[in-house]
Amino acid sequence: MRGGPVKDPDTIATAIRIGNPQSWDKAWTVQKESGGWFDECTDEEILAAQKLLAQTDGVFCEPASATSLAGALRRHQVGQNPRGQQGRLHPHWQRPEGSGRFV
Repeated sequence: MRGGPVKDPDTIATAIRIGNPQSWDKAWTVQKESGGWFDECTDEEILAAQKLLAQTDGVFCEPASATSLAGALRRHQVGQNPRGQQGRLHPHWQRPEGSGRFV
């Protein structure tokens, strides 16, 4: 997302190839209330995030599911870590100790 509707979106992440989502107003509200951000990623960044998940965690996902990680990695690479240097996982998403490393 670029912070607004996108005319004629073109991406390998077909599940989210929606230029003007019906729930745009809700997404905008949640972004503001959470202190989050909207950004955009290249197809190459999405594929790199997808590959990283598979290589490091044994998790294969379709491209749209890798876009959040791609965005977080992009922000990290340019020194714009969300909320300083911290990342958060929902408790249900945390893996048991000894099951590998977190990205």
